[in-house]
Amino acid sequence: MKEARPNRQSIRLKGWDYTSSGWYFVTINTHDNAPLFGAIVNGRMVLSAAGQVAQEEWLKSATIRQNVAMDEFVVMPNHVHGIVRIMQGRPAGRPSDGEARLASGSLGAFVAGYKGAVGRRINIMRDTPSASVWHRNYWDVIVRDAQALANIRRYIRLNPQNYQAVMQVGEPRFLGDLALLKMAKVGFLASRGKTGFPGKIPLRTGEAILSGFLSPMERALFQAG
Repeated sequence: MKEARPNRQSIRLKGWDYTSSGWYFVTINTHDNAPLFGAIVNGRMVLSAAGQVAQEEWLKSATIRQNVAMDEFVVMPNHVHGIVRIMQGRPAGRPSDGEARLASGSLGAFVAGYKGAVGRRINIMRDTPSASVWHRNYWDVIVRDAQALANIRRYIRLNPQNYQAVMQVGEPRFLGDLALLKMAKVGFLASRGKTGFPGKIPLRTGEAILSGFLSPMERALFQAG
C-alpha cells in the first residue's frame, strides 16, 4: 500500500509561463521560519554566517545564470526577498506548455538552484548533511509595470526597519470585526503622514492596522501567497 501524501497545490499563477521574460518579486522562507540568517539590530540586518551564504549565493546568481539579472534584494532573519529579471525568455504571459515551472531558464529553476546552493553550503558548514534549510516552496509576484516595480523595490529596501517596528508593537489591540483575522488572506494597511484614523484606538509609534481592504499592490502580494 502506498503511503498517503498530503494534497499539495501549486501557488504559481495558473496558465502563466514562468520562462517568460519579465520581472518577478520572490520571497523564500527558511524551514519552520527559523531565524537562521541573523537578526535585526537598530533597523539594520546583521547577517549570521548562514546569512552571509544566502547573500553571497544571491549575488552570484547573475554570473552563474546568463538569462537572469538580479535587482533589489534583502536577506532577513527567516526569509529572503528579491527581484529577479528573466531575460531572453518567451513573450511575457504566453500560456505554458505543460509543466514549465522547473523548465530550464524558468523562475522555478532559478529558485531551485539558489536554494540548493545555499542549503548545501550551510549544511556543510553546520555538519548537518540532511537538514532542511528552506521551506519547501516559495512565493512570487509577477511585476506588471514600472510603478509596481518601484513600490516593491522600496518595500524590500525598508524591510529591515519595518520588520523591527512590527516585532516591537507588543500585544495587539482590536477595533471592529475580529472575524477578519480568520480570513485566508489579510493585508496590512500602513498609512503614513496621518495623525489618526476613524475609530477609538489612537496609534502609537511602530503600530500597524490590520485591514481586509487591500491596495492594488497588497492584492498582488497576497494573491501570490
